[in-house]
Amino acid sequence: MARRLADPEEELRWISQKVSGYVEAVLNSLAANVPKAIVLCQVEKAKEDMLNQLYSSVNAQSTAMIEELLQED
Repeated sequence: MARRLADPEEELRWISQKVSGYVEAVLNSLAANVPKAIVLCQVEKAKEDMLNQLYSSVNAQSTAMIEELLQED
């Protein structure tokens, strides 16, 4: 977008407005997406911890108990 203005100050104001608009759009995008990313990380960590706890619990059972549990509907 080539735009030439006669007055250098007017051109600087125009550039300033464009940069301000861009910065505001980036900040709005970050404000909307960073909290979602944080929650996603927390959910993934909780899921990993729960799976580890499940594996530990299953491994603590005897083979006979595991076979019995597998036969249940």
